[in-house]
Amino acid sequence: MDDTAAETPWPRWAAGAAALGLGSAMSAPVVVGDTALGALKVYGDRAHALGPDAEQVDAEQVDAEQVLVMSAGLAGVLMLQLRRLAGAAVRSDHLRRAVDGRDSVNLATGVVMASERLSRRDALDLLVARARDEGRPLEEVARRVLHQAGARTSPPRRSA
Repeated sequence: MDDTAAETPWPRWAAGAAALGLGSAMSAPVVVGDTALGALKVYGDRAHALGPDAEQVDAEQVDAEQVLVMSAGLAGVLMLQLRRLAGAAVRSDHLRRAVDGRDSVNLATGVVMASERLSRRDALDLLVARARDEGRPLEEVARRVLHQAGARTSPPRRSA
């Protein structure tokens, strides 16, 4: 939008933008593949600040729209990578919790084996039955057994 004060298909938005001192605006979609992630927007403080009438740099006209579209593409790649990184962190946390839960169950199984003189399988079956009867997760029952036995409620941390 070269001039927010000119007639536009979005008169309410243009009036609000002009009231904020925005004279021009440009927008490019942030898309990766078939997924729209948002939009990258640039605002000028005067009319025609971003279009073909914009100031020249080094005696060459800067095509602000082309720069914006390229920047939106880069922003899309960055956003996709950040989403993947966040997803990996969540999966890592879930895996850590699962391993810690498994370790607690294994330790509690050992406690039950020693205290009840049961085989590993029978001790685990006893813990599973308690969890089912109490309607609680197996890891919670295992942590309670460890707590009652005076053992650590969390297995030792593995070194990375």
